[in-house]
Amino acid sequence: MCLAVLAVAGCTQAFSPWGDDATLVLSWSIDAQPADEEVCSEAGATRVRMAINRDPVDWFDERLEWNCADGGVYIDTMFRTGTFYMRWDLLDAGGEVISSTDWVNVQVTEEPITIDSIDF
Repeated sequence: MCLAVLAVAGCTQAFSPWGDDATLVLSWSIDAQPADEEVCSEAGATRVRMAINRDPVDWFDERLEWNCADGGVYIDTMFRTGTFYMRWDLLDAGGEVISSTDWVNVQVTEEPITIDSIDF
């Protein structure tokens, strides 16, 4: 496994979800309350980060991190089609994980995919 030897051997991962085929529409909540300035502030949260990979293994990119108080994001034609594992992290101001979702297996198609079940 690449992650096991990453630090030792300088392994790089060839995974890339990027393309111009698919759109994702995401919305998130905290304790079943739609995320906004007040809800995020009470939770100590500033950012939401998405991990995506072809297996349930962390892979992050700065383009997949958003302001918590936005409550969601429309990601227009940024991904290729395929089946991916996705997980979301709620981060504090220092970038530490406050809460994470479970991995979900998502079939990304050319039709916009709406994921509105992200609850921290």
